[in-house]
Amino acid sequence: MSESQRIVVGTETVEIPGSLPVLPVRDAVVFPGINVPLSVGRARSLAALEEAGDGGLILVATQRNPKEEEPGLEGLHPIATVARVLRIVDARQGAKQALVVGVVRARFASAPATGRALRAAITPLVESREPSAELEAARTRVIELSHQVIDLRDDYPDEWKSVVSNMPTPGLLADMVASSVQMTTEARVALLCEPDPVRRLWQVARALEREVTIAETQRALRIQEGDAPLDPKHRERLLRRRMRDIQDELGEAAGGEREADELAEKLEAAQLPEHARIHADRELKRFRALAQHAPDRHLLRTYLEWVADLPWAKETEDHLEIGDARRVLDEDHHGLAKVKDRILEYLAVRKLAPNAKAPILCFVGPPGVGKTSLGKSIARALGRKLARASLGGVRDEAEIRGHRRTYVGAMPGRVLQSLRR
Repeated sequence: MSESQRIVVGTETVEIPGSLPVLPVRDAVVFPGINVPLSVGRARSLAALEEAGDGGLILVATQRNPKEEEPGLEGLHPIATVARVLRIVDARQGAKQALVVGVVRARFASAPATGRALRAAITPLVESREPSAELEAARTRVIELSHQVIDLRDDYPDEWKSVVSNMPTPGLLADMVASSVQMTTEARVALLCEPDPVRRLWQVARALEREVTIAETQRALRIQEGDAPLDPKHRERLLRRRMRDIQDELGEAAGGEREADELAEKLEAAQLPEHARIHADRELKRFRALAQHAPDRHLLRTYLEWVADLPWAKETEDHLEIGDARRVLDEDHHGLAKVKDRILEYLAVRKLAPNAKAPILCFVGPPGVGKTSLGKSIARALGRKLARASLGGVRDEAEIRGHRRTYVGAMPGRVLQSLRR
């Protein structure tokens, strides 16, 4: 096993241990210097994350076959990224959300197992920083093409020009642009495996040239159809369909755009009310503007999927027939005359004054006396669907009303979860 090494990353000296726990990822590629959110759910991956801990180092390696459930080291691409774990947050069903930042490329080999996590021996790959005319030419070309893409695309802010121009090293410039531009996972892996910053910059330049061609074609279509009497949403769908056709012809997989289009179709099918539709469209526009591996992208996608899955346009009509309600209550429950009479009084008032503000029925009693089954009987009598949300053991009100979306792994509350089910 190799010994630990000290390397310089920016202005910081980082000590890389001789071996590290391995976190295999399916379709993501972590570049040095780039923050990436990761969802972790497999047992060995959770063990690796636990072993690294908050602030620790971990080796993030992309799988050769994304469908493989438990890959060994031979099932991973040979070059991976040593990353620092910035934050770990619990997610649903025992999974974790982790925010990591790449530190350095590394070649790895098998190492003796010391626990439940997969481990590998690490050899960091430090880039040469010697300036040359070819390196400066490649850097200038990438900056020039990046500025063109930002000018042509409305979803890229102008502030990104200064970010691109002020990258401290050519290698970091190539990695940053590669993490933001539309590329396949295989292309990103090829960039990660390329140690020479000059060749890496030229590969990024070719990807940017495709982006410029697509953006120019999209703008030309927008100008040509500027006077066409089309509905704005129909026009947007038409342009995006043509853009996908162009990308397919260029051999460029538009994973992020396809994902945004699928979300837009789901939101359209959900028949949102006007106030919710305005808000959803604004969030969808933000989603399209984010880079494919931006930390906020996963949060926005989860939020929009929840909005699209809620039953906005579905409603059941109450069956307010007192005789039928009494029959259902008598079939389901023996005795409980006072309770049944109170329920029937409640339903009778609902029938006489359907638009009045109705109170909430509250059943109080020890476990096993029939509170939940009474609720099921009322739902059956009214012809409604029933959702049961148990609040036993809840300590945080956010579990009921939902978390703020600024938290990693934020989830809606119990009421919305029941509506969605």
